[in-house]
Amino acid sequence: MKRCIICKKEIIEFGEKHFTDFQSIFPPKEFDKACYFVLRDGSSGPYYPFAQKSETGSFRHLRIERGFWNEQIHLRLNNVYVSYLKYDWSAAMCACGVSNYSGYGRLSSIPEKYTVCSPWFDTENDKDSLQKGLAELGAWYVEHLPEINLSYEKQQTWLDKDYRDAKITRAYLDEHLSELTEPEIFELYRTVDHLAGEYEKSDMKNRKNSLGYRAALSGFNDFCYGKFPPKINHWVDELSEMMLSKKVVKGIDIDYARSFAIKTLLYLFHDSQEANYPAILKHKEIWKYQ
Repeated sequence: MKRCIICKKEIIEFGEKHFTDFQSIFPPKEFDKACYFVLRDGSSGPYYPFAQKSETGSFRHLRIERGFWNEQIHLRLNNVYVSYLKYDWSAAMCACGVSNYSGYGRLSSIPEKYTVCSPWFDTENDKDSLQKGLAELGAWYVEHLPEINLSYEKQQTWLDKDYRDAKITRAYLDEHLSELTEPEIFELYRTVDHLAGEYEKSDMKNRKNSLGYRAALSGFNDFCYGKFPPKINHWVDELSEMMLSKKVVKGIDIDYARSFAIKTLLYLFHDSQEANYPAILKHKEIWKYQ
């Protein structure tokens, strides 16, 4: 089989031009293998993710998938979803060893009625044909934009019901992140990394795991409470009170509110840093000794 032409530059330029207000969030080389999709027949190819920040603070996502079989390039638009994470290929709680879950902050499933996916557009394996296929994909996008926007709107409604903690925390961080200096940002990463190592060796982890799913889920969050740098500890307390007053889940108490606040803060804090410090968890030398 002939090798497919390199399409990355053309696809990213096309998406940023034709998907209004969307930007490419294709990862650095350290993460680019994460951006692959697999079809039922086992064939695979790269996808090119794009994101647009909404007025609510969440991110609207979509991606272009590029397959190659029968010596042809195949393109489609897929994965239209809303999330409170922008860089879901690097979803983590500021530490590689703790809870790397790309589905955080988005719906676990979208009703079929509101799922949007284009047909495949087939092109020959050359640059001119690629541009023609992208133009066809762009025309499909324009034609189906009302359907795409409706899907985003419906998902946002459900997301804000299921992830009120994420909505509260994203708004809080958007307001307060500018208060941190670069050394303070790296100090939080160092602290979380150290706490993750301590937690892995602690009796608390085993004890929480034995108590069931909810206890295991909150274990690391509870372990961290009060151990962050002072400014972040203050943020956790403020967010905890907000989680409690907004009753983000049924039967919430102050301890559970703190667990929600720490988990969501660490996910969204890390997500907010990817633009400034790409692949920060893969390059610990950037911050470890600062």
